[in-house]
Amino acid sequence: MNSFKINVLVIIILLLTAASCKKEENATSNPYIGKWESAASENLGNGTYGVRVFNFTEDSWEIKFTLYLDSLRSMPVFTFRGVGAYTIEGDSENLSNTKNAIFYFDKKYVTLLTQDEAVINNFGFNSCNLTFSIEKDISTTGCSFLESKSACSQEYDILKLENNFLYLGARPSTGNMCAPERRPNEFFYPLQKI
Repeated sequence: MNSFKINVLVIIILLLTAASCKKEENATSNPYIGKWESAASENLGNGTYGVRVFNFTEDSWEIKFTLYLDSLRSMPVFTFRGVGAYTIEGDSENLSNTKNAIFYFDKKYVTLLTQDEAVINNFGFNSCNLTFSIEKDISTTGCSFLESKSACSQEYDILKLENNFLYLGARPSTGNMCAPERRPNEFFYPLQKI
């Protein structure tokens, strides 16, 4: 093999190695990338429980939140799903080892998981034209307390990694997280990587 071919081969190997290192560096530079799920049923009060599943890529996120009427998750009511881009803004001014983040909504969906009319009415879903177990895009219309994209196109949140668990902010007891002043100052239940 002549020296020209060897030099070209060496350059190709170096380029591939550099690209591989860059890819690995990008994957580790964002420790939130991956799928995270509630470590246990989350007691929301008033006899309701939630399970959250977050999926982060380099430039997008997805949340699936399912509400249940029992901790064993045998009585689901609905699943909310939101997708969009996100921004990690930097360190929190109020909490140590915590990042401020904004989660943008490109789309919002809801899936009705109960056929109990009393429960449907209680949650205000009776006027949303939902079909049992069929996901519906509510981005433009909203549905009951689930706001439309125009009413809330982003949420201001916090992120913290600790002992291999991911923590996001605790939602306010009233209102939403759609404005910077609504950003939480305390954490919700932990999420584990799956």
